[in-house]
Amino acid sequence: MKKRPEDYEWIFTWALVGFLFFSILLALVEFRVFFVLMGVFALYLTLYPPIKYRDPSIMPAFELVVLLSIPFIIFVIITLFPVANNFTGVRVAEMLAIFTVSLVMMVHLQRYHDLVLDRILLVFFMIAFTSTLGMFHTLGLYFNDQLLGTSYVTSNHILMTDMTLATIGGAILSFILLAYMRRRSLFHMTLPEYQRRNGR
Repeated sequence: MKKRPEDYEWIFTWALVGFLFFSILLALVEFRVFFVLMGVFALYLTLYPPIKYRDPSIMPAFELVVLLSIPFIIFVIITLFPVANNFTGVRVAEMLAIFTVSLVMMVHLQRYHDLVLDRILLVFFMIAFTSTLGMFHTLGLYFNDQLLGTSYVTSNHILMTDMTLATIGGAILSFILLAYMRRRSLFHMTLPEYQRRNGR
């Protein structure tokens, strides 16, 4: 039987799950606690549907899994092939992890947990969540500096830049999310509706 494009997406999705496991192990070895936590969260978002419904074919949309994997791909490349400006690359990957996890989490809540949010509340929730993740990220860097003697947060400018980027990113992501969910008609869609829409 000839494979459909969806079959290849399913295989590639599980390959990305394996890659996320690898990136978490690498982050543990490198003692990058933030990437460990974000990787575990990304795996939870990816594996929750097949585990809950005991069906490995029920996975999040392929593009969402790819999106989740992007910051970890950057992190693995930078870690395995360090460059002169390694610090900047890691910070970019950290911000991307905040944004992608936040975006996929909101789709996840709407799709699998029957969370009903109108568009204004969705924008507010997205901004609040990314800002909170940005705060915890900065706190983690600060405690890393204090306990391990690193120099991640060296000025108030760096601190406020991270917080501002997290807030602005949340605002931009909220409008991307609105467009995505409208395009896929995911507002208030239940799981059986999603399965029928995808031929499952």
